[in-house]
Amino acid sequence: MPALIATHRDEVERYYTCPRCGARGEMKVTAVGRSTWGGSFALRLSFGGFFRLGRMLSDSSTSNAQDDAETRAQRDADRVLALVRCPSCHKRPRLAFVWPVLRLAGFAGLAMAGLWLAGLSVPWWATAAVVAAIGGTAEAGRFARARQVSTLKLSPGPQP
Repeated sequence: MPALIATHRDEVERYYTCPRCGARGEMKVTAVGRSTWGGSFALRLSFGGFFRLGRMLSDSSTSNAQDDAETRAQRDADRVLALVRCPSCHKRPRLAFVWPVLRLAGFAGLAMAGLWLAGLSVPWWATAAVVAAIGGTAEAGRFARARQVSTLKLSPGPQP
């Protein structure tokens, strides 16, 4: 079955508050969203992730890949903004590295469970390496976009 793969790239303005120093401002973030409509289940899974499994199983013909890609771009903008270094104190939020690692670990765990349920005997380290390569590329792209964020307005936080 042929598939439609949509990619949406947008410059999004978001309000920013530094959790460390309290600086507030507006930032312009480059967000990327990818989606697929139709095609094989494996293709939809690779673009949709395991966390949207229920929606993919009930995929109706009224869904629109471009609208879904735009929604994913908005979510990506929030994830990129969570990785940004504060322009005032030059620090990242304390949990900036935790969520990317948890996303990769969750994806690896679900991939291993899926392979186990399918009856395939793949070593855990091989599955983890493939997931780290694929997911690590996406997370590295977010960190690269976080370095390219531009500050539009900034008011420094209260000085200690």
